[in-house]
Amino acid sequence: MKFLLTLCNLLICVMASGPTTDYCFLDCPHSVYDIHVVCSRLHSCPKPKKCVMHEANKQWREIMLNIVNDARNGAANGSKRFTFENTGAKKMYALSYDMELEYIITCEINDCDKPSPDGCYQTIRFTPFRFGILWKPQQKFDMDLWRSVIILPEDEEMRYNARTDEGVKQKYKNRNLYHLFNVLYSWNAKYVGCGAVNLPGETYLVCLIGPVINNIDDVIYKVAKHRNEIASECEEGRNRKYPALCGNIDEVPAEEMWSNRNITFNSSRNIFCVDELCKSIMIFMFICSLFEI
Repeated sequence: MKFLLTLCNLLICVMASGPTTDYCFLDCPHSVYDIHVVCSRLHSCPKPKKCVMHEANKQWREIMLNIVNDARNGAANGSKRFTFENTGAKKMYALSYDMELEYIITCEINDCDKPSPDGCYQTIRFTPFRFGILWKPQQKFDMDLWRSVIILPEDEEMRYNARTDEGVKQKYKNRNLYHLFNVLYSWNAKYVGCGAVNLPGETYLVCLIGPVINNIDDVIYKVAKHRNEIASECEEGRNRKYPALCGNIDEVPAEEMWSNRNITFNSSRNIFCVDELCKSIMIFMFICSLFEI
């Protein structure tokens, strides 16, 4: 009996350890791939050996976060010019940096291969979407180039988006399409996580943002018709640093990259089996106690 108790306690400890998400169980409704990028790496995304992964730290994350929130604030306050008349947004959230999104995108790009254009990045909380840029060998890794990509090409705005009385809408017929405008300026997006990798001959810098409005006729953000309507629907109040955006920004994490941690993942498939085994043992113990075995 003591052996069974010890075994059950051990199994409970196994169930409680390791990461909390088995990405192999998550559906991929907005991806042509059925397998999550983390699942495809068997939940193991260590430092690559054939390419160089950029080490994310608090300073780097702050820079990335500021660039993206600067762009969102410019769209929300009406100062950022698009091909359509932009008079600002009634509601658009400020983004916080998210370690899980950083981990997911790192798992995709640190396999030393070119990232797929539409991989599965699903989380339990929401569906994020990706945008990124590519450096050629002659271009050094700097943030000025990253800022410049936020200036959207006019054909993208005209082809994929339109302003209506309700707001700026996603109008492209392919509901699975994601692109920079929809990803960057979705009013309800709250989180961003980024990663960068130096491949032979080129460098990729990629971010995930979520949740994102990306279905046809969805309002990407409601247009403020007058200046006094900018951020007028912020129930949580305006952000102090970015007054045209809503809500607070979480403190930028200073912890090491999740992909650097040598954690052995305990699949929830195994957890389920272990849980059932433990229940069976408990039932057996109860029956034994009835007969004083």
